[in-house]
Amino acid sequence: MKDVYSELGIPKVINAFEVVSMYGGSVMRPGVAEAMAAAARGFYHIPSLNAAVGRRLAELTHNQAALASCGTAASLALAAAAACHSGRDEIIVFRGQRNPYDQALTLCGARLIEIGYPTHKAEKRMLEAAISARTAGLAYFAGGIFERYALSVEECAEICKSHNIPLIVDGAAQVPPKENLWNYTQKGASLALFSGGKGIRGPQNTGIIVGEPEWIDRIAAISAPHQAFGRPMKTSKEAIVGLLKAVELMMEEDYEAFYKTMYSGLESLISKLFSAADPIPDIFEAPYILPTGRHGQPYPRAVFSLRSTRPGARKRFMKALMEGGEPPILVGPLDESERAFYVNPFGFQSDEEYSIVAARIREESWRWKDNGA
Repeated sequence: MKDVYSELGIPKVINAFEVVSMYGGSVMRPGVAEAMAAAARGFYHIPSLNAAVGRRLAELTHNQAALASCGTAASLALAAAAACHSGRDEIIVFRGQRNPYDQALTLCGARLIEIGYPTHKAEKRMLEAAISARTAGLAYFAGGIFERYALSVEECAEICKSHNIPLIVDGAAQVPPKENLWNYTQKGASLALFSGGKGIRGPQNTGIIVGEPEWIDRIAAISAPHQAFGRPMKTSKEAIVGLLKAVELMMEEDYEAFYKTMYSGLESLISKLFSAADPIPDIFEAPYILPTGRHGQPYPRAVFSLRSTRPGARKRFMKALMEGGEPPILVGPLDESERAFYVNPFGFQSDEEYSIVAARIREESWRWKDNGA
């Protein structure tokens, strides 16, 4: 096979950050592309395919019902559109959870009603007071940095059920662990939404909606290929089948063993850089490994904190890793410190990439010292 990216002049990036859409999501699991190729060889009734795959996804994820979508942003838009009816056009959101993705909730004309605080814990009375005859539902963004100032999922579910409005949980990046595919609905969420192209490692332009049959049916009725609100958010037969295959493979995965491999790989990476025999320049504080991801996911991260206190130092070092040599290395800014970045190996494609990342950090560290940065 030709390397289409090289032909286009697009360099391959080693992703030591997160599985994000800006860099193509995740790399699909072995077997997913083959399932998609097989799905491409024929014509099928898409509503029937959606229903059959939905039943299988629901079974695999221990949910009452499920539906494949073309990504979590599309799932948010579809869930909001299904919730807005009979004069209900307001979606409640926590002020501390506002983010660039919640604009998808407004595509159907819904208005966002903010509650809570941006820097300390919300109170139940705030949610109760915000609910009115115009309230279509509550949208909740899951993950460590989103949840710290919001009510819990269980508290939200209790209040939403008492007012007969849906709780919609966006868990786009909350897989792994695979248990989250049913944790939120078991805690009372009406719908939970996940990316198919992040931790599940299916086609990037896919998502999973799980939850109560009533709401899944409402969303399916306005989704492509029907001539309704969701018609532009088409999910191909190839993507639907690929998503199912990815979920099936994920359920069989020994993730504990994979985690141990990632952790030992980071230990090796650190030892290469800070060995007594061949250390890098003394520009970092002592590195360490965090056991979880930035949203609490179960993958380890090696943290490197620059000693430099100059404004923008971290940004310059991260930019140097991306632009200063080959291959480009994408690392992540640590939320807790303006001087620290991290290496997350979840997206590594081989053991060799640990050594490549270590070599590039070493290269830029010497350049940093020589330039007096």
